[in-house]
Amino acid sequence: MEAWQAATVAVVALLVGALLPVLFQLVLTLRAVRAAAERTGPALAAVTATAERLERLTARIEEGGRVEHALEAIDALSRTVGKLQDTARMASVVAGAVVPAVAAAVQAWRATREAGGVEPEGAAAAEAPADRPEGTP
Repeated sequence: MEAWQAATVAVVALLVGALLPVLFQLVLTLRAVRAAAERTGPALAAVTATAERLERLTARIEEGGRVEHALEAIDALSRTVGKLQDTARMASVVAGAVVPAVAAAVQAWRATREAGGVEPEGAAAAEAPADRPEGTP
């Protein structure tokens, strides 16, 4: 055997030695891909069926004009909520002005009552209804 033939055999042997592990790994990878494809097949079919159902539903909604009605209802609802917010804001402003005035009036009434001042009309009548004759209001 000549030198170039021996070198060619050595290079071929080296390439075969390097390709065998690569080919073995390729076989293992292909088996794993096939197993994964078999496992995901039913899931992919379910996803496809769901996508088709969504497409049919979307087409029915768009045909009936329901989207426009829904958007109009949402717009009306948002306007109503805005009005309610304005009303609540106004009520809080009014309450903020009225509550301190009512509290001050109650304190003043209690102070005059405790000091022995004039009682409000009807207070004496409300306290002793049995002292009045039957025919008087």
